[in-house]
Amino acid sequence: MAVQVAGSINVDLIQSVEALPRPGETVLSFRSARLPGGKGANQAVAAARMGAPTRMIGAVGSDDGGSWMRGMLEEHGVDTQAIAALKDMATGLASIAVDCSGENQIIVNPGANEAVTPDQAAQIRPEAQVLLAQLEIPVDTVRAFFTAPAAQGRIRILNAAPALREAAPLFDHTDILIVNQHELAHYLGLSDAPQSAEDALVARQLIARGDQAVIVTLGALGAVAVWNDRHFHAPALSVTPFDTIGAGDCFCGALAALLDSGESVEAALPLANAAAALCTQKQGAIPAMPSRSEAENALELGTAPAAQLELTPFGLPSDTGGKDLGVFLPIANGGWIMSRSKPEIDGSYDYCRASAVLAEQHGLDFAMAMAKFRGYGGETRHWDEQLDSFLTVAGIAEATSKVKVWGTIHTLLQNPAVAAKMVATLDQISHGRSGLNVVTGSYRGEFDQMGAWPENVGHDQRYDLAQEWIRAIKGLWNEDSVTQHGDYFRLDDCQSWPKPSTRPFLVCAGTSKQGMAFTSAEMDAIFLYGGQHEKLKRESEAAKADAAAVGRSIRTYSMMTVVFGESDAEADEKVQAIREGFDEGALAGMMRAYGFLDSEIGKENDFTRKARSGFMAPHVAGSPETVLAYLTDLFEISGSDGLMLIFDDYMKGIPTFGQKVLPVLRERFPAGEKVPVHG
Repeated sequence: MAVQVAGSINVDLIQSVEALPRPGETVLSFRSARLPGGKGANQAVAAARMGAPTRMIGAVGSDDGGSWMRGMLEEHGVDTQAIAALKDMATGLASIAVDCSGENQIIVNPGANEAVTPDQAAQIRPEAQVLLAQLEIPVDTVRAFFTAPAAQGRIRILNAAPALREAAPLFDHTDILIVNQHELAHYLGLSDAPQSAEDALVARQLIARGDQAVIVTLGALGAVAVWNDRHFHAPALSVTPFDTIGAGDCFCGALAALLDSGESVEAALPLANAAAALCTQKQGAIPAMPSRSEAENALELGTAPAAQLELTPFGLPSDTGGKDLGVFLPIANGGWIMSRSKPEIDGSYDYCRASAVLAEQHGLDFAMAMAKFRGYGGETRHWDEQLDSFLTVAGIAEATSKVKVWGTIHTLLQNPAVAAKMVATLDQISHGRSGLNVVTGSYRGEFDQMGAWPENVGHDQRYDLAQEWIRAIKGLWNEDSVTQHGDYFRLDDCQSWPKPSTRPFLVCAGTSKQGMAFTSAEMDAIFLYGGQHEKLKRESEAAKADAAAVGRSIRTYSMMTVVFGESDAEADEKVQAIREGFDEGALAGMMRAYGFLDSEIGKENDFTRKARSGFMAPHVAGSPETVLAYLTDLFEISGSDGLMLIFDDYMKGIPTFGQKVLPVLRERFPAGEKVPVHG
């Protein structure tokens, strides 16, 4: 039992607008997104999400969009072996405008979809019981799909969209024809589209054989199935749509999956309606397709609540509602405190290894290392000595067995094929605990010293570069070969083996408008500054809303330096000593590197003013009880998903945190049942 879909595969470029443009009118978009789409791909994912084994017949170009779409389909459970990758052709592209009511306008460039051949479509698997096609591939190809000898005895469903006059002869070769009211009017030559279930009964005129059925989708009115001798109306669920893109495709794919499972049309129609209603609650098509259980729940409730986006599981507490707590490894001398009056942190591997081992022993979830190539000088020579990030976490992976190990790579510095290999190697060393912190920008002096500063790549362009970079890496982790010709990277039949055994965790700290868009589309988590609790709450909610707008869910983390004392007074004395020993020369070096201060500007910003305390990140000081109360408030108020911890003294701070703070935090913010880690 399976569903086989022959159809189109597109990359959807979506522009969100206040109102759709009239002819000749230019309107401004307030949000842009690149999402997977194409009627065939949408319907294949919808069928797979509803529980049917699903195979896709189609074609993409040998370009970034093609490899990205194959990866997306595979990620959603669709068999892509019958999808051809065609040289010298572009993957299909849809430009979509969506207004605030959820209505849309769509322009499609078919690209490789026009090259799906009849011979390709006739390759029907023996287990396929339901065949589903649309009209965004050649009509002759669809005809071959339905008339192939292997198609006989199967349930053949044609979604006759977009409406094409030349497609009418295909109706004789189908068992179920699906059209919306506008397509029905087109095929029957009606001046007005049907406005009610009764009006839709004119669909009987399209029936060519006594055993055929026509299903007319009517939007908010539901759907009507029409046979020669009867009809059945399934009302729609009451919803306020966020985005109607893909809802019709969701209906078709869901119906195919339900029929494949043995349901009758009458039994399948209400559930397919529920699936389509759920689809309107998220942006885009493929990211919005619901599972069968979600559709069943919505049907039982009689409404489609806004979908709760699920996090990709990585074996972290946040997978099921807990908080992720990790340590920021001190791989550069001085750690995150610019002061002469602090415990010595030499930035050595031995110190980092000991920190990571302590983190694991005391139940922390991850250990992350930054990447740095030039320090800030000053009296303490702050960060003048730094270890390599990935070599450090590789060594730590060998020294530990449970804690996640995340290294850092600068997109401006490392070729994506090399980076993909580095992370895959870390995956083997760590046995599936690897992660990548993506840094999209850096400081000119740091890269100029090695001739690696790209003069032609401005701030916003860095995120275009980073998006090409990470998509190339994802392709190399999942595909046998990647060909990607972008503005910044060129890969030709690029291969990378071995593949990671478990999909590496991806995190970055891009909080500008462009950085947030990049994070929302590509990352699993984002680091926010994490100062005041209310401010962190606003930033966390904004980050999650941006991700939800493109059909994804991300974790939000912040950083915190912890200074323990036996009492609050003792901790305050340590903080005061750090302030008194503040390294002014190191701060000046940092400001020059960040571009906050130079001989012409001579100014500081809020971040550098706060750094005059000696702390480069937000901090909390006090007894374990005081620290616990502060972090409890932080999580309760902000709703963030985790914290990366910095200590003035890692050797003393980690054990104190693990023994006196962490157990209570685990109890107050418990994780639910463990779920399988994403592979």
